Amino acid sequence: MTTRDNALIEVDYERQIVGIFVTMAIQLTKDVEDFFGDGTFKSCPKQFHQIYTVITHANGSYVPLAFFLLPDKKEKTYEAMFQHFRRVFERLNGGNLENKTIHLDFEKAAHEAVKHVLLTFALRGCLFHLKQSWWRKIQELGLSAEYKDSESAVGRFLKSTFGLPFLDFLEVCDCLAFDVICEAPEDDAVSRYIEYLTRMYITNTSSFPPHLWASSDVNQKRTTNGCESFHKHLNSLFYTAHPSVFELTDRLQEIMSESKFKLQSTANLRTSKAKDVKKREWLLSIQESFNAGTTTRLQYIQSICHTSLPSTTL
Repeated sequence: MTTRDNALIEVDYERQIVGIFVTMAIQLTKDVEDFFGDGTFKSCPKQFHQIYTVITHANGSYVPLAFFLLPDKKEKTYEAMFQHFRRVFERLNGGNLENKTIHLDFEKAAHEAVKHVLLTFALRGCLFHLKQSWWRKIQELGLSAEYKDSESAVGRFLKSTFGLPFLDFLEVCDCLAFDVICEAPEDDAVSRYIEYLTRMYITNTSSFPPHLWASSDVNQKRTTNGCESFHKHLNSLFYTAHPSVFELTDRLQEIMSESKFKLQSTANLRTSKAKDVKKREWLLSIQESFNAGTTTRLQYIQSICHTSLPSTTL
């Protein structure tokens, strides 16, 4: 274990993991409820497979808490990583890390690792990654032109499925079976899309059941976009991919200094709230109509889906 400026560095020689912990950020955010995790490859040194970052949201900003250089994407590696994170977090804050929420993309190995290590955590899937997975399937099935055509019945049907994440997770399966499918145009590709959703996301036995990604709480944090934005910023700091370990640690040190400013600033909080309030009010108005019974469940997802359609340029 090594301490350098605002960082604590741990090396796990057995698992070939390097953990870099932002000590001040961990200590100042000990009472946060949500953590976000995601990996990137471009700015990872060649000796490792990926950089995995754990961040949180505090004072109106996303703040990195730990960076891990990992040798692979195996479940056992993720288990060791989360064990290191939990141990350091608890040691720095003098208490147990329990009953929090962690938001991840839809990587099965990382999900299983959380279940084994962070036993009291609620696990949530990232809405952004969910939408992109569904959009990639739409493209794979040759339905992207129909999706983009505002006059297409197939396109309207496909868009409506993106409203499912805004239902209570207990309603998702019934909504697809009794509402959405009834409106589905007769089309082989559409049928394969429904089969894909059912196999991967809709039932309790699916790979990623609805409790991981569906919620009627519009105030709930839903994405790991903070991680995505951070990694985009990190990658932009290097002229070439796969910098040396020394180059990476220098850049991370700069980022840690930025994080210190964010945690101590009050300006960020006001900006963040002003930016989100209009969308939240619109979501609430749609939801209130549904809860009052003035719109049906199908009408609800057909309306609210337009607040959360995937980017078709990715």
